Amino acid sequence: MSAAAGLGLEVNECIVVEDAESGVVAAKAGGFFCYGLLHQDASTELSHTAGLGKADKVIGSLGDIDLTIFS
Repeated sequence: MSAAAGLGLEVNECIVVEDAESGVVAAKAGGFFCYGLLHQDASTELSHTAGLGKADKVIGSLGDIDLTIFS
């Protein structure tokens, strides 16, 4: 059972926010839209080499999440 199913949601009704490559990989394997959350002390270049580049979008803060993807 996926986390979405446990909440009674479809995968396309969810987003995942992850700050680690393993979490991004798991989210993408589950079919989720995934934001890679860049640590404040890391550079964008580092985020891509650390695996966050595998996310659908890399963001710097939770305020950067675009909730219009659900519209």
